[in-house]
This record gives sequence, C-alpha cells and structure tokens, in this order.
Amino acid sequence: MMNDGTIKVGDILRVSCVFAPTRVVEISDWHVSIAWPWEQIDSDSEIRWNGQYAIPRTQGSSESRLSLFQTDPAPWTLSAGDSCGVGIPEQLVRVIDIEQVVPLGVV
Repeated sequence: MMNDGTIKVGDILRVSCVFAPTRVVEISDWHVSIAWPWEQIDSDSEIRWNGQYAIPRTQGSSESRLSLFQTDPAPWTLSAGDSCGVGIPEQLVRVIDIEQVVPLGVV
C-alpha cells in the first residue's frame, strides 16, 4: 500500500519522474498522444488500453497547467512520429484527497 497513514490531506509533497524516451503516436488540436514507456498492453485485460497516453497540447491552457506529466520538447512543437521525452519535472504538490482503490479482480 502506498499510503500507510504517513501522508495526509494538506501535506505538501515533492514529486518528479525522470524523463523517459518515447514517440508521438498521434496529434489532435488538444492533445499529443504518446506511446506510454512504463507499461505494456495486456491483451488479456478486460480494459482495452491502446498503450497511449494523451498530454495536453495547448500552451497555457488550464489542462496543461494541471498536468503532472510533460514532454520534452514542449507538446505544441511535436508532430506525429517525433521522438520526445516524457516525465514529471520536480515540483511541489498539495494533497487534496486520499482515496483507496481496490484493483479489479481483487476481493
């Protein structure tokens, strides 16, 4: 379990994720879809995930300001087929809610 009670609402945490290499799969007016480098498609899963993750593309939008994951170079400069990095630059976040989720199939 990730939270053993040491993290509580109101706490401020420092978060980051080292940028990993990936590629741009698709571009829309609003999002850049990248091949998600940390997971693999599970064809036996009931959830039909396509292996992609959408990152907000509009510079300065509220959605892009709230997104932890970012691309390098910036998403509005990317085209389908481009190589890029994806990660979380080090930043401070405030815990506003804690929810325990039971994975599918676990009783």
